[in-house]
Amino acid sequence: MGTYLAQSSSPWGAGPSSEKTYPELFGHTMADVVIVGGGASGIFSAFCLAKAGLSVVILEKNHLVTGDTGFSTGFLTRVPDANLSRLRKAYGADFISRVFAAYSSAQQELFSIIINQKINCDFSICSGYYGAYEKNDPILIKEWNAVPRAGSNSSWVESKKENKNQPNFENHWPFAEAIKFAEEGQCDVHALMSNFVGLLPKGQVRIFEESEVLEIKPGEKIEAVTSGGSVSAKHLILAMNDPTNLVPELKNLATANLTYALAARYEHLPVARDIFWDIGSPYFYFRTAEKNTVVVGGLDKELSKKSKANEIDPYRGLESFLRQNLPGQFTITNFWSGTIYNTVDNLPFVFALPHYGGKILVATGFSGNGLVGSFLSARLLTNLIIGVKDPIEMIFSPFRAGIKILEPKKVKKSGKKPTGFLPVAKKSDFKKDRLCRMIRGEKIVIFKVDEQYFAIEGICSHAGGSLEEGTLAGKTVTCPLHGAKFDVATGRVEGPPAVRDVKKYPLRVVGENIEIAFGPITEKDISSSSPPRKKLPAVVWFYFFALGFWLLELAYQYQVNGGLSPYVFLRSASFTGANFIGFALLSSIVFKFWPSTSRHWRFRRYLGVVGVFFILVHILLAENFVFDWALDKVYFSLNPFNNPVVFGSLALPIFLAMALTSSDWAVQKMTFRWWKFVHRFVYLAYVFMIFHFSLMAPQQLDSWPGYFLLSTTGLVLVGELYWWVSTLVKKRFRTWGLPVGLLIIVLYIFLAYFAWFH
Repeated sequence: MGTYLAQSSSPWGAGPSSEKTYPELFGHTMADVVIVGGGASGIFSAFCLAKAGLSVVILEKNHLVTGDTGFSTGFLTRVPDANLSRLRKAYGADFISRVFAAYSSAQQELFSIIINQKINCDFSICSGYYGAYEKNDPILIKEWNAVPRAGSNSSWVESKKENKNQPNFENHWPFAEAIKFAEEGQCDVHALMSNFVGLLPKGQVRIFEESEVLEIKPGEKIEAVTSGGSVSAKHLILAMNDPTNLVPELKNLATANLTYALAARYEHLPVARDIFWDIGSPYFYFRTAEKNTVVVGGLDKELSKKSKANEIDPYRGLESFLRQNLPGQFTITNFWSGTIYNTVDNLPFVFALPHYGGKILVATGFSGNGLVGSFLSARLLTNLIIGVKDPIEMIFSPFRAGIKILEPKKVKKSGKKPTGFLPVAKKSDFKKDRLCRMIRGEKIVIFKVDEQYFAIEGICSHAGGSLEEGTLAGKTVTCPLHGAKFDVATGRVEGPPAVRDVKKYPLRVVGENIEIAFGPITEKDISSSSPPRKKLPAVVWFYFFALGFWLLELAYQYQVNGGLSPYVFLRSASFTGANFIGFALLSSIVFKFWPSTSRHWRFRRYLGVVGVFFILVHILLAENFVFDWALDKVYFSLNPFNNPVVFGSLALPIFLAMALTSSDWAVQKMTFRWWKFVHRFVYLAYVFMIFHFSLMAPQQLDSWPGYFLLSTTGLVLVGELYWWVSTLVKKRFRTWGLPVGLLIIVLYIFLAYFAWFH
C-alpha cells in the first residue's frame, strides 16, 4: 500500500537550478559553432566539438539543464526506445544491427568518460530488462527475434532462471520473461550534467543563460540573435526538442508526448538494482535509486490530444502499477512529468539542413533514450561539422523515413499589418474559463476569472508547454509539462522551473467583443479603453526605497543626538550601508529558498551598489570630521583590535571592486568565471565590516537600528551556513567550497575570540 509524502520534483535534488549561473548575452560575439539549447544534447555537443578544437557558444533561454533533461529518470541504455520488430520490418535486419552498434559505441564512450573522469553522479553498471508479465507473450517474442545476436550482449531470460541470479529478490522479480541486456547503466542526471559542464574547457566554450534565440539569420556565417545581442558562427546546432519556432519547415518532424514519473520509498526494495521497461503501449519503465527508492514512469500521452473526461490520473495509475507489480509498503516521495519527442519510427533525427548549405544542424526526437541518444547525436554532429564521413549519417537522417525537409517558403507580404485593438472573440465564445486564439502567428490564451478577462502568451517560457492545457487556480495557471506557474493578469512567473515571464497583451471589452492590442495603440484606442498608467522603472522605485530607509535612519539619529550634526549623517550612512550590504547577501538566500523570486536578481546588484555608496559617504564624513584627513590619526595603530578602522580598510577595496564590476559590461569583459571568482570575496569583506562596526562603536548596537542590523547579520550568517552545508551534502563534500567555507568560519571564530578577550 502507498502513502503520499510527495513534492513535485525528481528525487535527485530539489529540481533544476532556478538561480542564474552564467551571464546573459549582451553585445556581439563570434565562435566556430553556436548551440541553441543547454540540455544534454547541447552540453554533450559542446564537449565533443571542444575536443575537436572548435570554439563554442551555448545559448540557453532559461538555465542549464532546466528543460526536459532535468526531468530524466537517468536510464543509460543502448536499446532504442522503439518497436524493434517494426524497425526490422521497415528497414531490415542489417539496419537494426547498425543502430545497435551506433548506440553501443556512444554508450561505451560515455561510460568511459564517467569512469575515467571520476564523475560523481551515482553511476552504476547494471542489467536492462525488456519484459512481459505473462509467459509466451507474442509481442516480446517478436522483439527478441528482431534483436541482433551479434554485438547486442543480450539473452532471453525467464523468471525462475533470473531469480537464481537475484537471490534477494526471488519473490519480486517483475517479469515472467524478458530480454536481458548486460552492461547497461543508470545515473543521477543532475550530477552527470553539472559535472560534464565542468569538463568543458573555459574560454573555448562560453555559456550564456536567459538568452533566448529570437531569430536565425543565414548568410556566409549563421547569426543567432537574442534580445541582448548576437552570435556569428560557421555552424549552428538546434539542440532543442522543438526547433519549429526558429525553423518553421521542421514542423511535424517529431511529436511531443508527456511522460509521468514518481518515486516511492520502500521499507525493503522489491526489485534488483537494474533498469526495467515492459512491452505495454503506453509502457512502464522503472529502476531503483538511493534510500530504497523505486522510480517508475510511463503512461505517456501525446500532447496534441485532448484529455478525456474519464481519463485516469496518471500518478494514481503509476501508484497502482507499483502495488500490482512491485508489492510492499512504500511512501510516494516525489512526482514529476517531462516531455519526450517521438519521430515517426521513434529513432532520432540528426542531420544538417541542406538548403542552409549544411550550416544549420538539428538533433531531435530522442524518445525515451535521451541521454545515450544525445551523446550519439553529439558525436555525429561533430563529424558533420568537421567534415568526417560518418557511416551512421544516413541511419539518423529524416530521409530514412521518406521525410523531405521543405525549403523555406517566401512569405508574400500583404501590405501594412493592422495595429491597435483587434476583435478576437466574443463573450459567448467562452464555454469554460479560457479560450485560445492563433493571431498573426502568435498563440494567445484568454482567461476568464471572476468576470474579468486577461490575455497572455500561450507558450510556457520554460519548455514550450501549452498554457491552454494548464490548470487554473485563481489567477495562476500551471503549465502541464513541468509545473511552472504564471499570473494570467500580468504574465509574471510565480513558480519554477520557469524564470522568464510570458508576454501579456493589453485587452479591453467593448460590448460583447473582446479585443486585444497589437502594435502601436492610437489615441482613439486609448480613449475607448481604460487609460494606461505610466509606470516608473523598477530601479527608480528601488532608489526611493533606499532614500526612505536612509531618511528613517537619519531621523532616528537626529532624535537621539538632539539635532543635526556631522555624527548624525556619519552614523546614519554607516547603518544604511551595512544593512544594504547585508540585504544584498540575504537576497541570494531568499532566491534559493523561493526560486520564483530569482527573476528579481538585479535588485541584488542595486542593493550592493547602494550599500557601497553609503559606506563611501560614511568614510568621507569620518575623514573630514573625525580624522581631519590625517593618515597618522586614521592609522594610529595597525592592530585591528586596537584600531577597528583597519578592519574597515581591509573591507573597502573589496566592496569597491564589487561595485565597479556590478554591470553586465563587466561580466562580459571579465568572463563570468573570473567575475564570479572576484565577487565571492564579498563574504570576506562582510566579515571585516561586521568586526569594524561592532568594535568601533559597540554602544551603537544597543539601539533599534543596532538590533535591526544584528538581525540582518544573523539571518545572513544562518542562511549562508545552511546553504553551504546543503551544497556540501549534495556534492558529497567534493567541492572547493569545503576548504573556503571552513577558512571563513575559522576566521570568524578567530576574530570573535580576540575581539571578545581584547
